Amino acid sequence: TTTCRTSLASSLTADEVEFNAYPNPATEALTIEWTGAKQDHATLMLTDLSGKTVLTQKVVSVEGKNSETLNIHSLAKGMYLLNVITSNGNVQTKIVVE
Repeated sequence: TTTCRTSLASSLTADEVEFNAYPNPATEALTIEWTGAKQDHATLMLTDLSGKTVLTQKVVSVEGKNSETLNIHSLAKGMYLLNVITSNGNVQTKIVVE
């Protein structure tokens, strides 16, 4: 499990964004869990290390716990960057596909 926690400036206040991505390394599917402060739209984006977007999924985030599973079985083995983008900001972590 990868846990990322960061403070992001949103307007003039600091909002905490936290998410988990597992399993890491992954082979078939990657589950992302995050906590939403309010109902919002979120974008889950996987990029390769050259910056090319290989998977994007837009979801509606609810207040409280959210979970989404990405099908990654067609991705080549290697290192990727997972971005969770909400109106509060963007958090990023490394994901390994085996």
